[in-house]
Amino acid sequence: MYSAIKDYNIFISSAQNYGNANADSKADADLYAGEALCFRAYSYMELVRHFAKAYNAATASSDLGVPLVIAYNQLEKPHRATVAKVYEQIKADLDQAASLGIADKKGKLRSELVTADVLNMLYARYYLDTKNNEKAAEYAEKVINSEAEYVVSSNADYK
Repeated sequence: MYSAIKDYNIFISSAQNYGNANADSKADADLYAGEALCFRAYSYMELVRHFAKAYNAATASSDLGVPLVIAYNQLEKPHRATVAKVYEQIKADLDQAASLGIADKKGKLRSELVTADVLNMLYARYYLDTKNNEKAAEYAEKVINSEAEYVVSSNADYK
């Protein structure tokens, strides 16, 4: 995961410098950076879920999470961030991805790109992890009620 996060960090940083030539290339760079932010948020969500204590609002600011690296620095020796800081970064990445155009990309069945439905799914998982069930349900319903009409499989063989 950290190897992928390194690549996402480099890409996000590079995308900020790309697209100065015209508005179209800037819009593309923003969209791709938004995708990388979603992937980084997902990566940290998986890391913190597997290698830290479950989120507890009362102790999240003192519970140790995972090392949080949001900018590439080969010489850095990161320390573990708190669970609260990791989840704050996950939320910040999702919010920034939404502002860069991911929230406007319509979902479609079997899409190979990050869409609003992926973003909403990640928000739902974030809110589920942070024990905000009302917001988790709100974002899950956005995916369920999406125009993409996703189907829940009734067996393992459904494709």
